Amino acid sequence: MLIGMGLLVVVASGHASTLTLTVLFIAQAATVGAPLPNVTALAFGSVRERMGSAAALQGTAQSVVAGVAGWLVGMLGNGAALPVMGIIAGFAALAAVLLLAAHRWQPETDMVPQPLEQR
Repeated sequence: MLIGMGLLVVVASGHASTLTLTVLFIAQAATVGAPLPNVTALAFGSVRERMGSAAALQGTAQSVVAGVAGWLVGMLGNGAALPVMGIIAGFAALAAVLLLAAHRWQPETDMVPQPLEQR
C-alpha cells in the first residue's frame, strides 16, 4: 500500500521521472508477486476440502478486479500518469481495508497452517 501511495505522491508532486516511476512500479510488482504464492498456500490451508472452489473464487476475483481496474484506467486515463497512480493507490487501500475487515471477522483464526489429518 505504501508503494502505491508513494507512486501517487511522486506523480502528483510533478517530480516523476521515467527512472523514478520504473523503480516504484518494479517495487510495487515485487511486493505483490513475490509473496503471493505463499499467501495463497496459507489461505488455502484452512479450506483443504474445498481447495478447488477456493482457487476458482480467487481467480474469478482477480479477473473481476483486473477488469474494473482496466475499465477505470480507460475511463479516467487522459494520457497523464496521475489517474493510473490514483487507481493503483485506491486498490491498495481497498486491499488493506478488506484485510482488516477479514481479520476482524475471524479474530480467533491464527495464520499458522495446521498439519494434515492422517486418515
